[in-house]
Amino acid sequence: TLQMDYYYRKLSLQLSTSYFNREVEENRDSGLNDTYLNGYWKFKPVQNLTLRVGGGLSIPTYDSENNELDYTVATYLTYRYGKFSLLGGVGETFIGDSDRNGTSYSDALFYSLGVGYFVSDSLYSSLSYSSSSSIFNSNDSLETISLYNYYKFNEHWFLNLNYSRGLSDMVMRHNIGVSIGYYW
Repeated sequence: TLQMDYYYRKLSLQLSTSYFNREVEENRDSGLNDTYLNGYWKFKPVQNLTLRVGGGLSIPTYDSENNELDYTVATYLTYRYGKFSLLGGVGETFIGDSDRNGTSYSDALFYSLGVGYFVSDSLYSSLSYSSSSSIFNSNDSLETISLYNYYKFNEHWFLNLNYSRGLSDMVMRHNIGVSIGYYW
């Protein structure tokens, strides 16, 4: 995965893409996943409450005959109380993929709830639950519980360690992520 973030005052922009290599039994496949471009505006309506409002585009770089542009609108909130933070989010992804070969698609509503804790000035950890309706009309909701950790080495370098556990059948059972970032 390659991800680039840009922050200017209250505006944040993010561009990310990833490459996959799948080998399941005799099925082998590889290539680009979709590419995402997101933008959010951050504001503080009251003390200790931060809202990020915006959305993004899912650009169809995954090789599929019916893959089209999708777009998302969302709002995320963080309420900080001492070393704790309460997290939440809600949004909808509007699916542009065309119905083909007996597969029909629908828009996906999603939400998340969580709690975070500032262990120190350099270390933050959070636990969250998320749920999203499936884009496939015949599937149940996609539910996940996630542990997120952020460690700041210095003013430039940081590390993210993430683990998520799929709670529903259509979600990967275990997902581990490690990323290293640099602030300019």
